[in-house]
Amino acid sequence: MKAFGLVELMDKEWRRSNEEKEKIEKERQRLIQTVDWTNEVPRSGDD
Repeated sequence: MKAFGLVELMDKEWRRSNEEKEKIEKERQRLIQTVDWTNEVPRSGDD
């Protein structure tokens, strides 16, 4: 019974970390696209 609970817990943790990784990856892709876009725009000196 204890072993089963541990496996279940690890499975939950693994799923959670996978979801986190997906979120981070999506956010990273979004940031990269944003940076690419801002790099293409001529900068004005009023930063």
